[in-house]
Amino acid sequence: MSGAPRLSREAFLRSSGVSLGTILVAGAGGLSYRAYDQGVLEPGRGPAYAPWSHWQEHRGLLPLVAAATLAPSPHNAQAWLFRLAPYRVDLIADTSRGTGAIDPFQRELYVGLGAALENLVLAADAHGLVTTVALMPEGPQSAHAARIELRSTPARESELYRQIPRRHTDRYPYARGKELPPAALRAMQSLTTSETPDARLFCYASRAQRTRLGELIVAATEAIVADPDQARSDYNWFRQSWDEIQRRRDGITVDAAGLAPSSQPRSRSCCPPSP
Repeated sequence: MSGAPRLSREAFLRSSGVSLGTILVAGAGGLSYRAYDQGVLEPGRGPAYAPWSHWQEHRGLLPLVAAATLAPSPHNAQAWLFRLAPYRVDLIADTSRGTGAIDPFQRELYVGLGAALENLVLAADAHGLVTTVALMPEGPQSAHAARIELRSTPARESELYRQIPRRHTDRYPYARGKELPPAALRAMQSLTTSETPDARLFCYASRAQRTRLGELIVAATEAIVADPDQARSDYNWFRQSWDEIQRRRDGITVDAAGLAPSSQPRSRSCCPPSP
């Protein structure tokens, strides 16, 4: 990769930081924050969040990279690097940004890379570039996740492309009384066909199904929390102050963690990844 520019999201988002004092209080009731000035109780502000509103303000291939960096990733680890050349983008896995014992085979890491790749392809269409994607071009043991070749074509903005800046992570409960319309379920089901045998969609609509799924999620969460190695890894990704959010621009933030209202007011997630 020497001799060509290589961009990580940290480099892409680098800008001047802010200094806002906060005091973290941990107690039996969970995490809570006492903030001064514009502390953690005002999420969505500061350099860490700027790419959500400025992601299209670039030239060349940078708008494609900007769109890619708004994708979700496990623990908001952003384990991706981008190598740019004329009419080509290489997507590289940054395996140093793993999420611990919960992802021993790097499956989740590559799911995040896939989300970034999808955003990049959508942005290419919108900027008049048709893509040819080669996955794992140097073999499965390489960190070279994808090579995207580009050539000119009429620009075409899709609805999915327009939704890129609207995606934010929110781990709070879903609002009650807002059932997914049957037509939307049918449309999603139609995406899994005989041409996509490795993709299946399961809908859990009944009360019994949802209860059982909830029990499994709780049991899995308890197992994750009880694992000391994973607990240490999760702690390393948890951003515990506004200053740290602005400095690191990654990781898990309190405002999107789904904590009880007494611990933290509801708001959207930090940083592109987003997530």
